[in-house]
Amino acid sequence: MHRSIRTQTLDSFIIKKSKKLSTISLDPNLNLYEEKANAVSDSSLTDLGQSPIEDPSGSNSNYIDVSGDMQSSPSSSPSICLQDFELLKVIGRGSYAKVFLAEYRPRHLRNNPNHQQQPPRLYAMKVIKKSIVNDDEDIDWIQCEKNVFEKATNHPFLVGLHSCFQTQSRLFFVIEFVTGGDLMYHMQRQRKLPESSARFYAAEITVALNFLHEHGVIYRDLKLDNVLLDTDGHIKLTDYGMCKEGLDFKRDERTSTFCGTPNYLAPEMLRNHDYNFSVDWWALGVLMFEMMAGRSPFEIVGSAENPDLNTEDRLFQVILEQPIRIPRSLTVKAKNVLEGFLNKDPRCRLGCRYDPMLGCQAGFQDICLHPFFYPAIDWQRLESRQIVPPYKPILTEDKDLSHFDPQFTNEDVVLTPEDDEVLARIQQSEFEGFEYVNPLIMTVEGNV
Repeated sequence: MHRSIRTQTLDSFIIKKSKKLSTISLDPNLNLYEEKANAVSDSSLTDLGQSPIEDPSGSNSNYIDVSGDMQSSPSSSPSICLQDFELLKVIGRGSYAKVFLAEYRPRHLRNNPNHQQQPPRLYAMKVIKKSIVNDDEDIDWIQCEKNVFEKATNHPFLVGLHSCFQTQSRLFFVIEFVTGGDLMYHMQRQRKLPESSARFYAAEITVALNFLHEHGVIYRDLKLDNVLLDTDGHIKLTDYGMCKEGLDFKRDERTSTFCGTPNYLAPEMLRNHDYNFSVDWWALGVLMFEMMAGRSPFEIVGSAENPDLNTEDRLFQVILEQPIRIPRSLTVKAKNVLEGFLNKDPRCRLGCRYDPMLGCQAGFQDICLHPFFYPAIDWQRLESRQIVPPYKPILTEDKDLSHFDPQFTNEDVVLTPEDDEVLARIQQSEFEGFEYVNPLIMTVEGNV
């Protein structure tokens, strides 16, 4: 999508072909989900082939940007702005974005007694510095993420959009706050899941991916970290910063950008071949293997004795060349579905059957009818959220952050100020039209 930048959405990134990343230390032989000191460490992320979270400024700042961010951009007059929110906690951070838990407290209702008695309206607020949006490709990337958020709104298994607004120095996405933590968090505590639980989560993920594919979108960043659990235990996919939109799968349209998270990259992408939604079904196979086996499907032989083997190049070689060894403890149906998703040839991969009339629906039907899913999954009841999830997160209150990493929630709730010279270089006209308010959500909230 954007070869000119190395973008991280929390801990995912776009990998430039011309530059090898030297910060990744991979050890697939290590049990991936061993809990360490009740927190997710940088080393545990790198063990998964994922880059550690980075501070975009190089250090944690304790300064609040009151000069640039307490006023709206002069290019617009948004109906929602930063003053309508109270920032409560930091819940995520990446090299280009910071995510806050925020309470929506609209200015014109703060003195309304009826409004004060209502429960808090909590959202996740994703904040992006304009200064890192450097060129037209970056603008397109922001617009794509916004478009996918809009498409995802009101889907049962996708995080949707409340609103977008901007200030002189930043862009703000106000999105659903999903309180139950991500699958990475829960896998670190459970080590691996029963096949029935993995089937449930994989089925809901399948419905979410199929919706995106139907709308011409490749997700390209499926991983444990991006699968959230809501208060009832249903999944929500989040983080659309890697998405590619505008593809017609009935015409077999493809793209070629090399991007994603290393441990989940499909062979066709590593071979620099054009690809379509096949890369999402491969990633689902990797994720299902991790859930049921408690480890990565990609083992670097000898890495325990020789840590120098834990390189990105070696990981990619393993993905391309090494057969997948499936644990004998898994059932025949589980083994078969993993072999289907993890077929290195996308033409033969489960979910990837091409039909010019049905488009991506042909492959989706194949998944739904696979013996691992059918008849165990009633797909109609699943999509309407009528199947009881295998696990319901324990939450004491709406603002319970016990399922979030303390390395974020312990941070100061601040917005780092931008230098005046940096602000002067920002072309505000590039961000015209960014503002958005979801009419359905706002109607429910009584604000339109």
